[in-house]
Amino acid sequence: MNLNDPELKDFLHQLLLPSTFCERIADKSESVKTIYSLLDDGSHKKRKFLLGLLFSFITLAEELTQQAKSETIIHVFKKYPPLTETSKGKANSLSLGSPVLSLRNHYNEVEKVIRHYLQRVSYPNCAPHATQAWEQYKQQFEEICSMSGGERLALGQILWDRILKIPYLKAEDGSKREVRPFEFAIQNFQNSRNEPPGAVLQGFVYAYYRADSPSVTFRPYKVGAGSSRVGAAGDIDGWVGTILALSVEVKDLPITEENLNEFDQFQLQLSRWPNCTAIVVAQSFTEQAEKYLNDHQILCMTRTTMVKNVSYWDVPKQKLAIRELNYYFGVIQGHPKLIDRFKRFCEDNGISLKV
Repeated sequence: MNLNDPELKDFLHQLLLPSTFCERIADKSESVKTIYSLLDDGSHKKRKFLLGLLFSFITLAEELTQQAKSETIIHVFKKYPPLTETSKGKANSLSLGSPVLSLRNHYNEVEKVIRHYLQRVSYPNCAPHATQAWEQYKQQFEEICSMSGGERLALGQILWDRILKIPYLKAEDGSKREVRPFEFAIQNFQNSRNEPPGAVLQGFVYAYYRADSPSVTFRPYKVGAGSSRVGAAGDIDGWVGTILALSVEVKDLPITEENLNEFDQFQLQLSRWPNCTAIVVAQSFTEQAEKYLNDHQILCMTRTTMVKNVSYWDVPKQKLAIRELNYYFGVIQGHPKLIDRFKRFCEDNGISLKV
């Protein structure tokens, strides 16, 4: 929605106005001009709520004239005397008609459109105060009820234009929403031929935990290094001093009960570290495979899970993860084609690798 110039016709339902309201021929009569001039007149000018109150007079008058089955209502308070008492005591707002129509309900909807839909949040949030002031503007409400439909449209249009002149909420520096870089990369940067199988997923896992677990020191390895050969538990180990606190095994394939033996060495290494948080990241898990791993105190994660979690991260955290991904591809994995492809991906999608 264009917040600079939204059209009245697009908000008729929210404003409780009839769907044909804007199809009339506007009649900018002297009565219309006189009521509008109140907004710039003396003490009335300080009442910021008056703009919404006058507009809610129009919406209430429209519903009241429909109830009366007449375009205009002359001497509205004689035809529909306002209620003076309610079930809660003395009436402090305008309620009239049969069935009873409430100014407060109409004002609430007008205020919601102004503050919420149009994001003019500097407009006062003061429905009780505004609607209690209705008696000071009884004459204006009577005039609005006695207007033709075209006059009420003309008044509604110039009040709407006045509403749009209220500054709306926007980014202070004029910037647009940035792409969420790490979330976007996980979803869109895929494997490619002639690159080490599994390197992309392992890079994502390293970057994810590097950004998400700052309390541990990571010791990552390139794909194919072999955990047991390098004295590691998993593909990515997180240490606190000399204690293994986090270990992640990465398998870029679907995990079923048929290939659970892939984790025998991982489980064996973990037996030395009973308090280590152990995680397997793979393409997918069957229900039986996930239950087996969970029963052995090993958590399961996929790219889909990772994307969901990362969607809650703030932009600086995602940018940190992107830089760590760049570090993994360029320094840990050290594969020229992979790092060149990743840099092109970032350039093409407006993702910065700078600090």
